[in-house]
Amino acid sequence: MTDNPSLGAARDELHLRAMRDARAADDLAAERHALGKLLGPYWEWGRSIAYAKLDGVQNRDGVADDVAQNLIERLIKALKKKLDYNAFHVLAAMHLKWAINDYWRDQYGEEAVPRDPQELPDDRDTDGEPESLGRQVAAFEPYLAELEDRERELVTERIFLDMTPVQIAARHGMRREAVDTALHRAFKKLRGGPLLQDVRKRYEGTA
Repeated sequence: MTDNPSLGAARDELHLRAMRDARAADDLAAERHALGKLLGPYWEWGRSIAYAKLDGVQNRDGVADDVAQNLIERLIKALKKKLDYNAFHVLAAMHLKWAINDYWRDQYGEEAVPRDPQELPDDRDTDGEPESLGRQVAAFEPYLAELEDRERELVTERIFLDMTPVQIAARHGMRREAVDTALHRAFKKLRGGPLLQDVRKRYEGTA
């Protein structure tokens, strides 16, 4: 999350650790303070991505605000269950995707229709962190940890948020070619099991 210098893996772990310590000490005030520090920047992050993905939607600003609030509520729910993440931003990205899905579900059949059928999945997440998400995050954490913050953000946007290189370029103020190059270099670092190989085949060089 390098567009906002207050976001990053080290920052996330600092506040998650503070939350773990506060919870262990049964210090509710300290836990709430750390929670606010952790999630505060994620509202603007979620809003900016929602705005990029919802191009053409009526009242785009307001919808992006609502999606960001949905994201924060989802993350609070997830953090009530678990505070140990090596890649909290992946969790945030998955919940942001579901928050955007919620918008499409609310609007489906009306004026807003998903441009990508994958944005309206059969299963709605209702419990903070479904088992499938836990497995997916765990599978990627050790690999994403090897990337620099900017690489990790671009890969997260591409893999977990299904953003196109054009959308990513617009959000970061980059040229499309620069995004392609950065993603290619990042994917080359992601050498792992079949899951990562499938991801590389799906996303490298696609529009």
